Amino acid sequence: MGDPYQAGEPYADTVAPMTGLLDDLNAIGFGGKPIDDREMMMEKLIAITASLPDDSKARLKLSQLIINTLNSSLQHPPMSYMGDQFKYRQPDGSLNSFITPQLGAAGTPYAKTCRSAKKLQGVRPDPGLLFDLLLSREKGVFKENPAGISAMLFYHATIIIHDVFRTSRKDANISDTSSYLDLAPLYGSSMEDQVAIRTMSEGLLKPDTFHEIRLLGQPPGVNVILVLYSRFHNYVADMLLKINEGGRFSLQPFDKDDPKEKAAAFAKQDHDLFNTARLVVGGMYMNISLHDYLRGLTNVHHSDSTWTLDPRIEIDASFGQDGVPRGVGGQVSAEFNLLYRFHPAISQRDEKWIDDLFTKEIFPDIGKPLDQLDLVEFLQGVAKFESSVPVDPSKREFGGMKRGPNGRFKDGDLVASLKASIEDPAGMSPNASFRSSEDITTFSSAGHFGPRMVPKALRIVEILSILQARKWYAD
Repeated sequence: MGDPYQAGEPYADTVAPMTGLLDDLNAIGFGGKPIDDREMMMEKLIAITASLPDDSKARLKLSQLIINTLNSSLQHPPMSYMGDQFKYRQPDGSLNSFITPQLGAAGTPYAKTCRSAKKLQGVRPDPGLLFDLLLSREKGVFKENPAGISAMLFYHATIIIHDVFRTSRKDANISDTSSYLDLAPLYGSSMEDQVAIRTMSEGLLKPDTFHEIRLLGQPPGVNVILVLYSRFHNYVADMLLKINEGGRFSLQPFDKDDPKEKAAAFAKQDHDLFNTARLVVGGMYMNISLHDYLRGLTNVHHSDSTWTLDPRIEIDASFGQDGVPRGVGGQVSAEFNLLYRFHPAISQRDEKWIDDLFTKEIFPDIGKPLDQLDLVEFLQGVAKFESSVPVDPSKREFGGMKRGPNGRFKDGDLVASLKASIEDPAGMSPNASFRSSEDITTFSSAGHFGPRMVPKALRIVEILSILQARKWYAD
């Protein structure tokens, strides 16, 4: 045993360790910690550095520290910029990232998250046989969701899937919608899509109108939700113009005798109102997705907790090597396309709706059970069905509902459809499923997740998915 420790003496060493200059400066606030500008610390440090002689090592170290501190206090390169193209969402989802403007934009390829590590066997099981043995739901086999989740949860899921997946029919590696939750089923994925649903005046949409034609092949409740988003958009645009905070949406001065100037002023007002309302509606859509839909999927809504997994929360380190990146964009993957599906959760009510849609509207002359459809018959039926849909989105109807002279559906019809959907019991809902054979396929609602739970009418749809997955991972 050594001599006992005496106050004032270094512990366990005869030489007390000395901190260096940089260690001392880090301890008082430099080196990544926030700096209170009101204490003028940087200015004092600059003054100290400037007073040191030219050959001072401390001067060199202090200069390096100042440069590093100033550089790390700003984003390099910046993640956001001024201008309408950055203030508003682009129709195709581009410019979410200035560094990679096309990342996640409509018309770009799916990402591939998992590399093809194993070679597929030469002789693969028949996809139809796989469906019959592993996926097919037998009559009378259905389990309601014990948590009381209704079909509405999966109707919202249907909107999400059609928001981020639209596989190109010309090239299955391409998604014709953006990778972002920008409510493309309502607004579309191009300027042409937007013009088709807008009045081009005061930021308004045509009455009860939405873009996505594929959703006409979904249960009526899905389309009712989009009609409500459309109405909310018009309410927001109307309120923005009436309030007109700070004159933001006032017409720009123009020469009354110059038609071009007048048209440009009204077009600018419509542009600003439409895109601002779109941001508001998109924000509500995100909140519903994160605070209602996601909580329902994770079963948190049955607890007293207010928690949800919200990626928008503030995080101290938001850029740099150790930070969570913001403003860099993203790209949906082929794996996500294949896995995010809810076919096993289809309710009995919606299973009957699918059967009726297929037999009466899409394949009325097929003359055989729906689970015996082949690929050619399916594609021909879908093409014929789509050709019967009006080109003008404001003329389209669904679920037996008719538009009035003002272009709107009756409130009572919409409410009745919502009520029936809310009372339609959903199935078990783990973190699971959806799919991307989006053409008249992703029917949402309620059932029990697990094997042998997919309605037989969707046999050809699941076959297409299996074939596409094999093609993607054979490359």
